[in-house]
Amino acid sequence: METDLAAVAELATGETVLITGAGGSIGSELCRQLARLAPTRLILPGHGENSIFDILHELRLAFPDIAFIPVIANDLIRLSGLSIGSDIEIKVTGMRPGEKLYEEMFFSAENVIPTNHPKVLRARNGILPEGVPRRVDSLIRAAEQERPDDGLRQLLKTLAPDFHRHGMPTVEEPVKTEAVRHA
Repeated sequence: METDLAAVAELATGETVLITGAGGSIGSELCRQLARLAPTRLILPGHGENSIFDILHELRLAFPDIAFIPVIANDLIRLSGLSIGSDIEIKVTGMRPGEKLYEEMFFSAENVIPTNHPKVLRARNGILPEGVPRRVDSLIRAAEQERPDDGLRQLLKTLAPDFHRHGMPTVEEPVKTEAVRHA
């Protein structure tokens, strides 16, 4: 199938264009292709904040004269009963120096190797440190014996020192509790 680029340019140049699924693989490529045709605005609705941010950032760098409008924030504001402009002003400022928009999925001791895709990394652990197989066996035996969760966490922490339960204090932090009396 061939695309009549002249006909598409006639439709898009100087116009507002909405590209559904703009954060997906096909949608983001459509954004890149249509931006080359100089629309006035590209509206970028999508399911995921990160994927919309990624394509938005890329497009704003490559095509500074086009207004790009992400839709996720607009939907959230509208659904909460507020209005953009009068109740809430949207300013997309980009990332601050040193800010990351991803979670690191590797431990500090792992060697991370890039792949052909900029967002896909591979971990090469190399040789296991001495004692790791013994600690793994201990953890397995403790789990089979249905030991308490706190003990299993301590054994896991010996294998993965960076491990901590999300939202839970680390072992070094005391757990603070307060008694609340209801009248």
